[in-house]
Amino acid sequence: MIEVNLLPKEYRKRATPFHFDKKLMYAGGAVAVVFLLLVSFTIYKKHSINTLDKKIVSIERQRKALDKDIRLIDNLTDLKQKLLTRMAGIETLDRSRGMWVSILEDLSSRVPELLWLTDISDEKPKEVKANQRKPIKDRKKNKDKDEAEEKAAPKKQITNVEGYAYTLNSIASFFIGMMKSEYFDDVELAYAKQEKLDEVSAYKFKISCVVDQQSWLNENFQPEQTLTSPLAEN
Repeated sequence: MIEVNLLPKEYRKRATPFHFDKKLMYAGGAVAVVFLLLVSFTIYKKHSINTLDKKIVSIERQRKALDKDIRLIDNLTDLKQKLLTRMAGIETLDRSRGMWVSILEDLSSRVPELLWLTDISDEKPKEVKANQRKPIKDRKKNKDKDEAEEKAAPKKQITNVEGYAYTLNSIASFFIGMMKSEYFDDVELAYAKQEKLDEVSAYKFKISCVVDQQSWLNENFQPEQTLTSPLAEN
């Protein structure tokens, strides 16, 4: 069927062709791509957060389940340390028990009449550096020398012996007896002052000394002497 438009030209409807703008198409495509990327990134982050939350919950459950075991291990560790410390102290006391028995026996044998002891204690050693008062240059120069001498020099433990006596002669006799002993070195009289004890005058004294432990070791741990056979002389 053929259609014929009989209207005049001025009344005829002009058909305008539709054309797409390329710039708008490119801009719309770019916006769509950015939107898709943002949506994908958001979904990925939410998934990661959910996964981390699940892991945190799982780890928290494991931690709560292991809290009892952790506390038990901590208590056992503390108990082990305390036992080791006590065992070390017992070993030290057991190792030096015989030595101190001999030293105290020797000390008590030198206590004269009219004198009694009240306290025997070790004094904390004072750390004094040899180059403490020297200039800075001399300190640096002699630093290695002082450290070597400090390591080589034996550390002396000062022991204080305190007590009372009715006469100064008793203190002098006890002091001389300690000086003659092989177990005590550097015996010095710190003080001797008169005090009243229950309305009786007495002299309180303090004697400082250094206990020579090596003398006891040399006395009790002598090397065995080999006996020569009479046949060997022939």
